Amino acid sequence: MRVVAALGGNALLERGEPPDSDIQQGHVASAVAALAPLARDHELIITHGNGPQVGLLAMESARDPALSRPYPFDVLGAQTQGMIGYWLVQALQNALPGRLAGCLVCRTLVSADDPAFADPVKFVGPLGGPSRWMPDPADQGHCTGWALMSISRVLVACSRCTTTARKRRVSS
Repeated sequence: MRVVAALGGNALLERGEPPDSDIQQGHVASAVAALAPLARDHELIITHGNGPQVGLLAMESARDPALSRPYPFDVLGAQTQGMIGYWLVQALQNALPGRLAGCLVCRTLVSADDPAFADPVKFVGPLGGPSRWMPDPADQGHCTGWALMSISRVLVACSRCTTTARKRRVSS
């Protein structure tokens, strides 16, 4: 039987935790320990979120003075897919010696004119005050193209945001 398990990006990095590799790898190992019994008897497919991880790389990229512009969001998504996939494969092979495991990086095609882009609703990465995300005036627009969203009228916490645009196709 084929079993699909989905891990949210926040399952790998819980709110308030530092985004250190060893912390995330520990969460991956815990998730794999829970899933390994399924993988012994079934074909296991694990899919995962990567919002906190993409947000971290996006923030680093936006603030990197060596870059003329930040890396595109889709590239950061691919980087984190590869990183998390590698951790999952490593943990699965440690939990199930001799069992083959693999990782697949996927691309999702959305329409550039999807109306959801006008109203981004999904937080990506850590929350923080506007100063955490907005560029310094001397920063020459490193955050150009970022949509920022407050989580309420009272709480002025912002995060890089993305849309829930309708997916047209997933390719690998």
